[in-house]
Amino acid sequence: MNEPAAELSDREPFPEEDIRGMQILNAAFIAGLLMFVGVTIFLYFTAAEPKVPQGGEASLERFQFLSITNAVVFILSSAAGFFIFRSRLAPIAKACSDSPHASPIDFLGELRGAFILRLAMLEGPGLLGTVVCFLGVTGSEIHDHPIYWLNLLSPIAAITFMGVTFPTQEKLSRLFLDEERSLYR
Repeated sequence: MNEPAAELSDREPFPEEDIRGMQILNAAFIAGLLMFVGVTIFLYFTAAEPKVPQGGEASLERFQFLSITNAVVFILSSAAGFFIFRSRLAPIAKACSDSPHASPIDFLGELRGAFILRLAMLEGPGLLGTVVCFLGVTGSEIHDHPIYWLNLLSPIAAITFMGVTFPTQEKLSRLFLDEERSLYR
């Protein structure tokens, strides 16, 4: 009646086709960011001559505002993405630890949804940072003030995180094992 829940290592592995689908999604998010960053850098290096900024001081204020907005959105969106991901995994891990017959595989739809949501929450600020740099490249503000290249930290951080958390059988199993252990702290 009070059987202990099976360890995750004792449970069946995640289906390869589901993991492959999550890997394709992750790779697509990474590729989208990489292509946009690549286009921005390509435009910077192929520009014949930097144009004279049209807006002067107002243009620089706009880029400062966009840069600050990018930083705030990146921090808030990343924190929200991590929080939402963990909060959507906790009920799955609890259900699996409460029942010896439940398995994370039974909740693949919820897992996939949490995974996609976290990717989107990271990609949004990454795209915003790239757009700020793209606007700076096309308007020459970034030629005169290279500090605005710091806006590329948000796509670089997003790409790095997506690469580190690239879904594999081992990582997904470890994720649920860690989540189950955290329930008893």
